Amino acid sequence: MDFSTHFLPASAVRTKPTSEGTGLGLFMCKDIIEIHNGNISIHSQEGQFTEVVITLPVLKETHS
Repeated sequence: MDFSTHFLPASAVRTKPTSEGTGLGLFMCKDIIEIHNGNISIHSQEGQFTEVVITLPVLKETHS
C-alpha cells in the first residue's frame, strides 16, 4: 500500500469524520524527523497491521 500521499499537507484537507484524523500529524512528524536527518516509513497490510518506522541518527557527544 502506498502511503506517500499521507505525508503531503494536501491529503489533510479532505472531508472525513474527525474520528479518522486528517493526516496532518504525519506531515508534521515527517518534517521534524527530516530536520534531524532521519526517516519515517509506513508498512501496512489492510486488516492486519500498520507499522511506522522512524530512524534517527545517533548524536555523537563532543567534549571541549
